[in-house]
Amino acid sequence: MFCKIIKFGTLAYVAVSFFTGCATTNKSTAIVGSLGAVARDSNAFRTVVHEHLWEPVYTENQNHNSNYGVYTYVLLNQDLQNDEASERYKLLVSAIQSSTSLHIKNDTTSSETNMFLLPYQKDKSLNTTLSKKMLNIFAKVTKSEKLRQLLVSRPGPFMISTPLPLSKLKGNSDIPILYVDMSTVNNTAIKEIVAAYKMKLVIAPISTEEEFKSIRLTILNLILNGNDCISIVKTAYAELK
Repeated sequence: MFCKIIKFGTLAYVAVSFFTGCATTNKSTAIVGSLGAVARDSNAFRTVVHEHLWEPVYTENQNHNSNYGVYTYVLLNQDLQNDEASERYKLLVSAIQSSTSLHIKNDTTSSETNMFLLPYQKDKSLNTTLSKKMLNIFAKVTKSEKLRQLLVSRPGPFMISTPLPLSKLKGNSDIPILYVDMSTVNNTAIKEIVAAYKMKLVIAPISTEEEFKSIRLTILNLILNGNDCISIVKTAYAELK
């Protein structure tokens, strides 16, 4: 299993090995399934995702052109600087953009679309001031003390998914949230995490407040961290010779 994880290291293996054995391809921007459309009960939203797109977001109250099925905010809890969290965030943004189509204004979308929302400034640079403001709003509306503490104490990056845009979360109760804290992930695993997160949205509609976890991703992260440590030791040893 370990060799397979390291060997494939692409978006393609995730659907096969992470969750249910459903087949997919590395073109995970438009995943078509047969899980049904949208169902809603009295306590929760349950949106099945068949497609992933991304678009820039410029304000926390931005009006979106369509009523998407899921809104996934990609956020960093600090300013961009020369550190691991900032590098991880840029790699995460790049992984999403390279594997997901940009939503073109006025293009048709559906209630089965998961929209990745990336905070940008008008000059097309990442807007971490807006990102921090959005995280602060999520921290105020969440019912989970665990998530609240993560959002105020960890740098991230985070991916946070809800069936409503951030501007409509205030005053709503029982809104399900799927989230992942990537503050300590190995950078080499970021593409796999993005692909696994997408597949999670496809095969399991958000129905509660849930932290995205995967035993296999945890193992992958440990292996990659171990490889990094071995490389550091080898380099140090070589320098001592």
